[in-house]
Amino acid sequence: MNRYAFLYHFADRSAGAWEHSYSSEYVLPEQPLTPESAQGVVDIAAHEFFHVMTPLNIHSEVIEQFNFVQPTGSEHLWLYEGTTEWASHMMQLRGGLVPLDDYLSMLHDKVQYDRTRTDTTYSLSRLGLNSFSDEGQRQYGNIYQRGALTAGLLDLRLLELSGGKRGLRDVLLELAKQYGPNKPISEKNFFQDFTKMTYPEIGDFFKRYVQNAEPLPLQEYYSKVGVRYEPIVHTGKQVATLGQVGLAPRDNSVYFTRVGGPLQAAGVQVGDQLLAVDGVRNDFTALRRVATRPPAPSCP
Repeated sequence: MNRYAFLYHFADRSAGAWEHSYSSEYVLPEQPLTPESAQGVVDIAAHEFFHVMTPLNIHSEVIEQFNFVQPTGSEHLWLYEGTTEWASHMMQLRGGLVPLDDYLSMLHDKVQYDRTRTDTTYSLSRLGLNSFSDEGQRQYGNIYQRGALTAGLLDLRLLELSGGKRGLRDVLLELAKQYGPNKPISEKNFFQDFTKMTYPEIGDFFKRYVQNAEPLPLQEYYSKVGVRYEPIVHTGKQVATLGQVGLAPRDNSVYFTRVGGPLQAAGVQVGDQLLAVDGVRNDFTALRRVATRPPAPSCP
């Protein structure tokens, strides 16, 4: 690849971003350039750019011969989106573009999303296979949250087993070289194939945290690299929350697909239209930002 193009269109609202083979396209809201808004553009661009690795160079036959008329979900959506989301932040951390505290804050937000906005018993494999169903769509946002958290733990486990010599980045590069854009991985056997090229313990990791939905061992794994994780901090203070919320775009608008207790008590019902986020009408970028941060009073 000798050239990659980032195509930006700034408008009165956001329609998200999507990747192509050697380019990515963005429809983002035109707004004042602040450190926060600039970082948001960098984050989404890093994500779309890393798709040159997966699924462009690493994908199963489901993606290789995709049925656009009757789409079929791939069990390895965790690889295409979860790993890509992990890489988009990790490569910024390793490149010195973001400080460690900001990276850990981002992980905190993803943990909060997973635990407060989704079904924690819904595995990443199940999410991938059901991604084109209404059921799967209700959980879909978690592929960027728990999916990225799981990829991060996989990286730590690989580094541990290899004595720090071979992490997830290294294995992905090996896979891209072995397969590439014209040779798909096996949809059925990829977990076994990945395990054979790494370590037997990785098969157990996949079974527990990707194929099933066991609680992620965040405290255990991050303690290995000197990061103390406390799942609960008792402050004695009550934290305001809107409860579990599901949102989905339709006809250039956003509608509630799931409404938690506090919102129900306020009169919000499934099917109601979300008119604005943080005072900005139909701002899909703001919607994505709210969806990925922990509940607090008051968005593909």
